[in-house]
Amino acid sequence: MSTASMTVRGKSLEKICEAADIRRIRLPMGSVNDDLDHVNAWLFLGEPGSEALVDTGSNASHNWGLLLAELNGLGAPIDVYCTHGHTDHAGHAAALARNWGIRLHMTLPEWSWAKRRLGRQGAALKESRSRFLKLMGIATNMRRSTSSDADLKMRDALDLPDLDHELRDGDRVDFGNREWLVKAGGGHSPLAACFFDRQGRFLITGDQVLPEMTPFVGVDWERPEAEPISEAIAFLKSLRDVPDDVLGLPGHGRPFHAVGLRASAHITSYLTRAERGHKAATRPQTCAALVPAMFRGDMNGPERDVMLTMAAAILNYLVAEGRMERWVGDDGMYRYRSC
Repeated sequence: MSTASMTVRGKSLEKICEAADIRRIRLPMGSVNDDLDHVNAWLFLGEPGSEALVDTGSNASHNWGLLLAELNGLGAPIDVYCTHGHTDHAGHAAALARNWGIRLHMTLPEWSWAKRRLGRQGAALKESRSRFLKLMGIATNMRRSTSSDADLKMRDALDLPDLDHELRDGDRVDFGNREWLVKAGGGHSPLAACFFDRQGRFLITGDQVLPEMTPFVGVDWERPEAEPISEAIAFLKSLRDVPDDVLGLPGHGRPFHAVGLRASAHITSYLTRAERGHKAATRPQTCAALVPAMFRGDMNGPERDVMLTMAAAILNYLVAEGRMERWVGDDGMYRYRSC
């Protein structure tokens, strides 16, 4: 399907949402990645007291007015459900708590991770990043990145209010005059929450399933040997049987059908990159040296650090599968070799 036809279809699907009192709030991100030029917050209307906001957008100041304009006329406090703790999805939660009044709903691993990592001071994060880049094979004089410095500032600025309600996999929650089944799984983040309205045929996918790009799955700088790919694949497999007529409400992009097909496509993408990495590592190499085999991108550009976190996750998956060896060389850098 062409981009133009996808846009037309996406607009028609948004009308289905509007008819169901579901509003997509498109908040600009200003990302260097064209696929991530915005993030979605979803506003669910209904009887007084049943309204809810799913995700809040980034903590960028230019989004605050856009968000408040959509909430105008609603009572406070309002229920806020954050699919996960990344800055672009939970960034305005604290400001909403201070200026509006909210009841915050998240999984505990997401809330704890965000409070621990995203609330840390910049110096500590810079040290974690420098250590990570060394392990991945980046020379000392190449460890500075403008995009990463901006990312550090964004992380420092994020805070989260107290967690009012812990979401668990299998929970049933009510908002927007609908009952939603919570489906929680890892991969993209520690334990993201999706919300499935079986009767109304809606599935809030967050960043676990996206309509036009494969979701990011990478390691944290502080946990370079983590293996999130298996978690992502396991959760995506649980979504493959979602009926094609269920409407996906993603964290980025327009509403979309065939959630199960997209989940399968994401799995294929991760496994394809793993095969490329495996074939390229016939001799000991650093993660940085193996990135070009798995990703198209400029290792001298602003996307370098993100590609390294994703490549490390894929290589760690191969290690866990017994298909890759990993060790630390005399230079303090990881080496990888296929088994």
